[in-house]
Amino acid sequence: MTRKQQLKWWQEARFGMFIHWGLYAIPGKGEWVMYNEHIPVREYEKLAAQFNPVKFNADEWVRLAKAAGMKYIVITAKHHDGFSLFKTEVSPFNIVDATPFGRDVLKELAEACRKEDMKLGFYYSHVREWRDPRAQSFEPKGRPDVWGNYGNFWDYPKESTKNLQDYIDRFDSPQLQELLTNYGDVLTIWFDTPSHITPAQGEQLKKLVHKYQPACLVNSRLSYDVETDYASMGDNEIPAAGKDEPWETAMTCMGAWGYTAGAKCESWEEMLGKLIDIASRGGNFLLNVGPDALGVIPQAAQTELRKMGRWLEHNGKAIYGTSRSPFPADPAWGRITARGKKLYLIVRDALASSVTLAGLRTQVLKCRLLESGKGLSFEQNHDPETDCHVLTIRLPGPAEPFRVVQVDLEAEPSVSARTEPDADGRIILPAHRAELMTSDDNGLRIGPSGVTENWIRTGDKMQWTFETGRAGMYSLTLTIKTGFWKLWDWDHEINAEIDDQIFGVTIADDGRKTVRYEERTLAACRLWLNPGRHVLTLSPEILTSRNTVGLTLLQCSFEPVR
Repeated sequence: MTRKQQLKWWQEARFGMFIHWGLYAIPGKGEWVMYNEHIPVREYEKLAAQFNPVKFNADEWVRLAKAAGMKYIVITAKHHDGFSLFKTEVSPFNIVDATPFGRDVLKELAEACRKEDMKLGFYYSHVREWRDPRAQSFEPKGRPDVWGNYGNFWDYPKESTKNLQDYIDRFDSPQLQELLTNYGDVLTIWFDTPSHITPAQGEQLKKLVHKYQPACLVNSRLSYDVETDYASMGDNEIPAAGKDEPWETAMTCMGAWGYTAGAKCESWEEMLGKLIDIASRGGNFLLNVGPDALGVIPQAAQTELRKMGRWLEHNGKAIYGTSRSPFPADPAWGRITARGKKLYLIVRDALASSVTLAGLRTQVLKCRLLESGKGLSFEQNHDPETDCHVLTIRLPGPAEPFRVVQVDLEAEPSVSARTEPDADGRIILPAHRAELMTSDDNGLRIGPSGVTENWIRTGDKMQWTFETGRAGMYSLTLTIKTGFWKLWDWDHEINAEIDDQIFGVTIADDGRKTVRYEERTLAACRLWLNPGRHVLTLSPEILTSRNTVGLTLLQCSFEPVR
């Protein structure tokens, strides 16, 4: 298989299992316990003598992944603590030589994957490492208020004495060679945290991977500046907009990534909702579990994953091998995926008696429920005055959430390039659909997650052209979103200009606690709009950047006032 074929297979697989496992399962405080508690290397190493996961069963792990509908597995061959889950000649600090267990976990897992036709990849922390005095982890990019060292500064405080090139040459490179030559075909080397790596060092590691396995995929966390096979989004991050290039979101279902005693698992509905979100945007979902110190994946996670698998058994056609939604915004009732001449409408609302879809220009041949095959009645209307297209599909009475409606078309879907209202008259204007009015490349831009970045200059503006289908009073709202670091900048003053009307909008802190990737919707104004074409322009009067974030806009929306 070529790397191009491997990447195509990976994209069509859509769903994989991430496994974070190591010595940190013993204290049960997550994979960052060594860093968080500043445990000295010599103390942390003592955990190896206690690590005896006698209930580890590679076949059971792989069978669980299959039962959950997952197509590949990625496991932590070496995490930031420097402990290797495989037999390595580079360091005795590994599961075979340093623990009473004495077995090569990766070897057993690779054999189990081959038996079940499951592809296997290896997570590898290539820069950040808390055990080795040569490893550098001074973060050149990151959160302003903690910009600095994520490496082991309590044992090795002098950054000037560290030598990342020596670490790459004498530790990373030979270990990667072992991983790529001793365990059969490897789907991906899942690098983590580029940190202080140079482009040349990133290229060095990428070439090494492809030297031993030309088809092995490499993710974007290898380096900030090296072209790789697919993009790894931020931890737990789902982009707001669909992306055509290959990408993946890694999430964990139980709080931390490594085993955490007492942590609760998300419900299957929550996890499935995220898989559907990601697939509708054209991405892969790598869902993490953290086995305990005995080698057992928590029972709560097993139960919920099997429930996901049962849904995928009947509805997987709406996920596997699909492409992202061709529509510019998500409908209120759920999400959309596509494959050839078919659309899959995934309806979140169990009580919905119908769904509507605006902007579809292609002729619909038939509609049916994917799981049962039951045919559904529909109407496809076109208003020649406004050139608006609306498809309405009637659904049977109350049902389970996440029903899938398969829509068969006479050709591949053609969707209006204009922003049209949905059946309720709502108009969504995503940031990624705006025209950016900026003087150079150093200003306002749309980031990988579909949210504005670097909007800190008042001369930079955004503009949308949109249609309204009927006259009425509308409420304009702005939705902003945080990133991984949970930071906002507040006290922005924005002018919203719609046709010949101008409204002042203040974006101020409401005092609520902030979480990662949080969305907040702020009321801007109410206004009357007539049918037809309109232009919305956002022109800043004041922009703040105390946290170097600026204004992070996700979308604007017009809601009809009832």
